[in-house]
Amino acid sequence: MLGVAALAGALLFVTGRRIVRRPQAGGDDDLRLADEGLRSRNLQLLCGGAVACASFIGAAFLALVGRTVDVPPDGLGGTLANVGGFGVFLAVFGAAAGIALGTTATPVPPASVPAVEPVEEPAG
Repeated sequence: MLGVAALAGALLFVTGRRIVRRPQAGGDDDLRLADEGLRSRNLQLLCGGAVACASFIGAAFLALVGRTVDVPPDGLGGTLANVGGFGVFLAVFGAAAGIALGTTATPVPPASVPAVEPVEEPAG
């Protein structure tokens, strides 16, 4: 289970790094701003998907813990046996949080201000 989480984290890191380090197209400011907007949106969708995926991995982990706990005869281990039910809540709320994070409006990157040469006033 930890191997699956480590693999998912590594894939997330590699994909995010690829989005950020991708060569930027040369050209005018409009093309650069469009490229930055696409990068921002891609990272936002990636993060939303990661939150939803992590919640399902956590829910599977809780279900595994709940299935494998041996309840002793004195009944003290019953709380760990019921922890798998919390995985359902984790999966539902994690999926909702991932959808909310991935589908919110992407902020518009600030437009760069072109350099303005100082205007000299005429003498006199």
